[in-house]
Amino acid sequence: MFTQENSLTQQFSHAPWVEKETISSDPGELSDDLVSKIKRLYCLLPYHSWEHVEETRQAASTLVSRCKAAGVEADQVALDHAIICHDLLYAVEPRYLAFGSREEFAARYAYTTLRELGAPEAHARKVENIILATHAMAEPKSVEEILMRAADLSGIAGEYEEFKRNTHKLHAEAQALRGREIPFKEFVINNLNFLSLYAWRYLELTPQAHNQGGSSVWHSQAMDNITRLFAEAHGGSAKIQLSLEVNPRAESMYPARTILKENELYIGVEPDAQRREELFALARRLQKQGGNGVVFFIP
Repeated sequence: MFTQENSLTQQFSHAPWVEKETISSDPGELSDDLVSKIKRLYCLLPYHSWEHVEETRQAASTLVSRCKAAGVEADQVALDHAIICHDLLYAVEPRYLAFGSREEFAARYAYTTLRELGAPEAHARKVENIILATHAMAEPKSVEEILMRAADLSGIAGEYEEFKRNTHKLHAEAQALRGREIPFKEFVINNLNFLSLYAWRYLELTPQAHNQGGSSVWHSQAMDNITRLFAEAHGGSAKIQLSLEVNPRAESMYPARTILKENELYIGVEPDAQRREELFALARRLQKQGGNGVVFFIP
């Protein structure tokens, strides 16, 4: 473990690519070499494995095709390189390497590797920024950053049985990484609250992202999966409420109480982005005061 970490630390010392005589003018030519270097860094984890990378690449390819049809241009090579690198060495605790998050670690590793392979500075930096945008608290801005986020989270809005299988994989992975048994219901609550960090943003790029009623297809399908999983995890005790019109009084945004119990799931629909962000921030503060339930605010 320590040998590996010492080796990884050397990756971020003074840049060895400075003395290279040739720089690839076509980053796409580096894809095979990048896969060769990075694929071996994916641990045999139940979920964050190379299989997840391939599934995300496939989802991104579909999204890029939709964007092209809608006249939205994307740097597919930079996006693909970011996907290849975004979850590398997931089992390594980033703070041991002086990084604040897995996203920061993977982004820097990708940048360093691409520069070593001869990628232009602008391309390597773009890939780095795309990976950084996968952090739950980041706000994706470029087309590639939005597509990265959408592809990475696409499975949440997929077929329910596949979503459920992935949840069980994540559960097994969390137990392995933390070295302790985690009750499934506890994991579901924590994981859904984590997903809520992503769900409040509205990141659609094409008309196909909306249904005939104008609602986000991803949010509609994701909420169907999430409510079903929550109900199954809690059995007959689950209490789920969908509010199509959030009360403008912040202190009344939940029915009857402001702190939810562990068997309660609240989904508030709020079209205004600023209002949605404010409500979500308030919900997080209330949860820290002792709430054990799950709160989503969606567009």
